Amino acid sequence: MNLFPKTMKFCSILVLLLSSFSGFSQYKFSKDPFKLPEEVKKMMEASKNPENIKLSERFNNVWFGSFYSDKQKIIITDQAVFMSDKKYKPNPVFFSYFEMITSAAESSAMTAAKIDSFLYVVGYSIDYQADILILTKFFNNCSTIFSKKALYYSNYNKLYVKAQDYSFFINDGSISGEKNLEKIKTPTTPEIEPKK
Repeated sequence: MNLFPKTMKFCSILVLLLSSFSGFSQYKFSKDPFKLPEEVKKMMEASKNPENIKLSERFNNVWFGSFYSDKQKIIITDQAVFMSDKKYKPNPVFFSYFEMITSAAESSAMTAAKIDSFLYVVGYSIDYQADILILTKFFNNCSTIFSKKALYYSNYNKLYVKAQDYSFFINDGSISGEKNLEKIKTPTTPEIEPKK
């Protein structure tokens, strides 16, 4: 009995399966902010998920709208590049990240100044959170705050945010976590000018 043809057939099927998944499991972004929406669209279309494809359209509208400044677009692009260099997978990390970025721009409670501090906190989280599940949960929680105005939202329970004004900062254990924003330098956190 010759096992070689069966082994060869199994190995070729395994190689085909692995190669088809590897293209979707890792994605590289360029550092050009103007190319980011097209790259996001390709990544979302590769998932063949209608919700993700709709997200890419929403992201494209937000990106070319007037909400994000050029500086903020560079920060978002740098964060995406940084995560792709760390080989984060599109599902769940990038899908959650771009949902969060899109929802922040669509939220009525966010202003340009709040987005600066929000992007700083996101960059800090990306740099220092080694556990991808916790990072993805952070992205999802931010999306819930922006889109549903809730801290928690499920079919059975909901915990809404009553305040119309909120902001993000890093709490380092001091009374005001905002004071240390000038001190912390990481690869993806933006430059923040000290308050006067």
